[in-house]
Amino acid sequence: MKKANKLFQEGKYHAALECYDKIVETDSKHVKALYGRGLVLIKLGKYKEALNANENVLKIDPSYADAWNSKFRILENLGRHEEALKSYNKFIELNTENTDTWVSMGSYLGKLKRYEESLKCFKKALELDKKNVKAWYLKGLTLMELDRYEEALQCYDIVLSIDSDFDVAWNGKALIYGIIGKYEEALECLNKALKMNPKRVDTWHDKGLALKYLDKANDALKCYEMALRLDPNFEPAQKAKEEILDSMQ
Repeated sequence: MKKANKLFQEGKYHAALECYDKIVETDSKHVKALYGRGLVLIKLGKYKEALNANENVLKIDPSYADAWNSKFRILENLGRHEEALKSYNKFIELNTENTDTWVSMGSYLGKLKRYEESLKCFKKALELDKKNVKAWYLKGLTLMELDRYEEALQCYDIVLSIDSDFDVAWNGKALIYGIIGKYEEALECLNKALKMNPKRVDTWHDKGLALKYLDKANDALKCYEMALRLDPNFEPAQKAKEEILDSMQ
């Protein structure tokens, strides 16, 4: 097991798989080897085989929490979302006091556009840890999807009161201000975000948009050019730059 685990941590997945297989050949009910085998198969992209390995773990030990989490990730990759949720619910049952577990569940439900359920997960996470910045930030994103902008802004403000360097919260605030037409406020937030992370391409693009709406075309153009210096293939900035240049002709 030590050798197999070491090989896995070193990224030598085929060699690790051979070790796990040898253990399972000797002891078909070796739970940790079966679980490790499943993790390797996930890394190798062999999800159906990984799922089978995981099922064997859970037949032997239905309370093996990490195996339920692993099964969730496998089913997610297979696009079997309802089954994935059931697996994650089992994982949560075994980790009800784990904040990160609730945050991850909320995030996954958000990806499935099940926003009200997602909010319930973030509420539970924040009951466990009132200063969990990720939970507050993702709650803000979810509220934005529901067009509840004032509540979303409050979430981002809480994030920044806990961690003033959490630059994407400034981006979130800027996006809301842009949606409601407060472009000066959006620009202020984007400038703060760029102080913290001057190499974030989409922030330069968004700053360009804010300046465009403030009728500052030349300044907007400079922002798009900066975005393209950082990433020449960033299509939104390229398109926005072309539109500005066309309007100047």
